[in-house]
Amino acid sequence: MSLTIFLSRPVRAAFFWAAFGGWGGILWILSAGPPVIGQGPAALPIDKVLHFLYFFGGGGCLMLACLHTFARRGWGLALAVAASLALLGALDEWHQTFTPGREGGDPKDWAADCAGGLAAAFLIGALYGRYRKSETAGA
Repeated sequence: MSLTIFLSRPVRAAFFWAAFGGWGGILWILSAGPPVIGQGPAALPIDKVLHFLYFFGGGGCLMLACLHTFARRGWGLALAVAASLALLGALDEWHQTFTPGREGGDPKDWAADCAGGLAAAFLIGALYGRYRKSETAGA
């Protein structure tokens, strides 16, 4: 069996969709449990960094899944991915309001979620565009 089957576009798409699904499942579990870091003024900076990084990972997975699945490319796709992550961040904050011991509904957490998703979508979109240009220029 050739290694190229594992590197084919549909296999890469399936991998990134599965990674994004796993990311979403972990997000649900984390939001349904007690806070990982204590809440309060002392925890705010690291909390926002963790929100940004987690949603950066989710945005990266979703952007790569979309790039390998859909023909649409460009900034419109990056904006759609960023908007999707913003919606997921809002749903996550809402979900936390029903979790005992969690506050949820924090606009600063949501802003960090949005920033992480937006940064990942645009960074990966830009890097993918450069990669595609260099790939076609070398061919």
